Amino acid sequence: MVTHVFIDCTHTYGTLANTGIQRVVRSVLLHAVEAGKLVGVECIPVAYDGENFQRVDVAPLRVPRRPTRRSKYVGYARAIYHHARQAVYRALPFELVHRFLFAPKHAFGLTRLLHLPVRIAGRVRATRSATDPISFDRDSILLMLDAPVGLDPWDCVRLAKKDGAFVVGTIYDLLPVTFPELFLPSLRRAFDDWIRSAVRDCDALMTISKTMQDELEAFIRRDMSRAPPPVACFPLGFELDWAETSGPVREEIVALFDISNSAAPMFMTVGTVEPRKEHLTIVGAFSRLWRSGVDVRLLVIGAVGWKCERVIEAISRHPELRRRLFWFKDLSDAELAYCYRHADGVVAASLAEGSGLPLIEALARGLPVVASNIAVFREIGGASACYFPVGDEAELAERVRTLLRHARPDARPIRWPGWHECTRILLDQIVELRERDRASRPANHEVRLPESSGLVA
Repeated sequence: MVTHVFIDCTHTYGTLANTGIQRVVRSVLLHAVEAGKLVGVECIPVAYDGENFQRVDVAPLRVPRRPTRRSKYVGYARAIYHHARQAVYRALPFELVHRFLFAPKHAFGLTRLLHLPVRIAGRVRATRSATDPISFDRDSILLMLDAPVGLDPWDCVRLAKKDGAFVVGTIYDLLPVTFPELFLPSLRRAFDDWIRSAVRDCDALMTISKTMQDELEAFIRRDMSRAPPPVACFPLGFELDWAETSGPVREEIVALFDISNSAAPMFMTVGTVEPRKEHLTIVGAFSRLWRSGVDVRLLVIGAVGWKCERVIEAISRHPELRRRLFWFKDLSDAELAYCYRHADGVVAASLAEGSGLPLIEALARGLPVVASNIAVFREIGGASACYFPVGDEAELAERVRTLLRHARPDARPIRWPGWHECTRILLDQIVELRERDRASRPANHEVRLPESSGLVA
């Protein structure tokens, strides 16, 4: 019988980030104790310190970091960094230079050197709140919930398996291998290492949508030439649970929705600015609307990511910038919640996703949604959203035009589970996977570790 679930939060705990995967990890951790009581297990957050998994205190995750003057420039600095690396490699196109510039964080290279302060801070935080290294046994589950960033924990994972723990990995998407051209070499290498290690060393895998579950199982069979381990999925919650604690909404955000300044409808798109989000398609669609005389506004919400120089240029040089086109890179949960409450619609144009938090957040609040016609968006939105072909700015413009003709038609919130229910579903799933695995093995079964060099070809 499962008694303990150890939840890895190494990257989230070290950075205190709150977007994408880190939002998922933080939200699950904050609801895990109470949800665990319903499932009958004790949930314990852990972080890998380079040698062992240590128990950590989730208190730092309960209160958001306050934005600072410096934080608004972080996105620009990241873009400059990525551009500079590409420029250096073009000037010095040698293999050794490429390896150093684009090595993943867990390998020696420029990125690892620059991230050293973050890594040290994470270790110090973990050490200060840690007691003794975690002891695993046959009644424990190790849930690898966090992002594949930073230290390489897989030797320690294999030791946990040797002690009897049931190890569950979490795969959020397969984009670095299915769309490698959209990612930096360092991200592709790090993800490739992670997915192969997860398939090799985990007893089961979790995904964040049924679409992603099907894609993962097919990928393992096709690209790894092996049968996949048991795979299940869990939904993501819709609440912005820092909205009440992340401070007041800035006046410039409030002013955007003040009808005395403009009564034009406001559509928003939410997500890090990077190639798969198709921001150029969105800006192109709204540019068509503006040229045809449609009075509508577009709010872009998202930090600067990678390979987004064309998007930065398109927005920064657009004649409608700060008139009908706006971009905020550092919104708090309170400000994002305010935008959801007052916006007239949400646009999601992604080329591919593992799930779709902005869709979930918008539909659960009754906002009209225009989304690209990809399988996972169909899974989430069903008949509650309208869709357009990926990359087709003319069709996107037409869908927005249709919504404007029928202002917020029957926009009612869809029934969607909150983070507490999603966490309970996650725990139910992994406990069921463990019990199913236990039932399929003989009582005296001994775990045999794979060779450390035996990566999937």
